[in-house]
Amino acid sequence: MTVKEVMQIGEKIEILIPNTPDKPAEVYYSMVQDIPSDDEIIITEPVSQGRPIALRIGSNIRVNFFRERGQYYFFAETVDRFRTEVMRLVRLKQTSQIFRLQRRNYYRLKTRIPVLFRIVKDNKTEDDTETYDGLITDISGGGMGLLTDEELDVGTRIECSISVQDMLDVTVQGIVVRTDESGDTAATDYKYVTGILFDKINESKRREIIQFIFEIQRKRIRDKKFRNL
Repeated sequence: MTVKEVMQIGEKIEILIPNTPDKPAEVYYSMVQDIPSDDEIIITEPVSQGRPIALRIGSNIRVNFFRERGQYYFFAETVDRFRTEVMRLVRLKQTSQIFRLQRRNYYRLKTRIPVLFRIVKDNKTEDDTETYDGLITDISGGGMGLLTDEELDVGTRIECSISVQDMLDVTVQGIVVRTDESGDTAATDYKYVTGILFDKINESKRREIIQFIFEIQRKRIRDKKFRNL
């Protein structure tokens, strides 16, 4: 499968520069600007904290992209760097097949949890970053469904604080893998239905979420039994 078959112009991607003996692997963010051939893409030059990250010609990198079913990646070679009047661009040539990062399937709990979230830029959030309201409609150890009034592009990273009385209190980051208009089916005033993948969650936080889901399931089963007495 080639990049032209699966990628779209305008989608956000992650660029992973492999580690070296004196430097750990690093992840930067970019966007697809053009797909000139079956196995080539042109992307904006990655940035970190507002500064461009130069990819050396001939360097090998990993490109991560996201879909509702999870995270995918392929390896590529930097074959050209050039500049237009408005931006710096990099041409990448696909050098491997496209892989899917295998993840566990987690039980998804239907729920209604009001939350606050922020958009993460340059791999970090700022204290003065604008905070948005949202409503979690389902949650699992691998991600969540989120209703918002903001149309979040696929590939956008958010940080979300989830708090449910004394049962759960975690802050997690995730990446948008799906955004649709809510329509009439959401039965809510929110405009958009967004799918979030927890792609870089700390395992202790994942366990907290799974434990919360388990406790809610037990409570619902217990309450149902009482109603049937």
